[in-house]
Amino acid sequence: MLSVVKGDEFDITSNLSFKIIPYDSSDYKIAIMLRKEILRKPEEFVCQKEEINYIHVAGYLNGELCASAVLVPENDLVKMQRVVVKTALQCRGIGSSLLKYCEEYAKEHSFTEIYCYSRLETIPFYLKNCYQISGGTTYKNNIPHQKMIKSIRI
Repeated sequence: MLSVVKGDEFDITSNLSFKIIPYDSSDYKIAIMLRKEILRKPEEFVCQKEEINYIHVAGYLNGELCASAVLVPENDLVKMQRVVVKTALQCRGIGSSLLKYCEEYAKEHSFTEIYCYSRLETIPFYLKNCYQISGGTTYKNNIPHQKMIKSIRI
């Protein structure tokens, strides 16, 4: 069990790492379980067959998978989706570090913008990470979402 101390006493991000993981690997399967726990959606919305062609990012704290995201290339844009961090570790910088990793990956692979569809309650998180609101509210699986976009040009 991981012990986390709030505040300046313990820098959680110093033990944090990220990497691209293969589709259908054991880490991918752990990421799917984390998505189910956080997103609370039926499996068909948490994992889809098309994911074989997507880029899977995993975050590890002290070697244990604690965060993940999926990147979907779309010409010079990349869509970021299924962004999750273990509930007990939220609000400690892991999500922001995950976004930064995804943005750096996108830059290195010549994408010019990264975007996602945020649930309304997570809009402040994306705003804090310099994403901008784009367009009006849309509904995905009967849940209101807001498109958030960020330029990542070099």
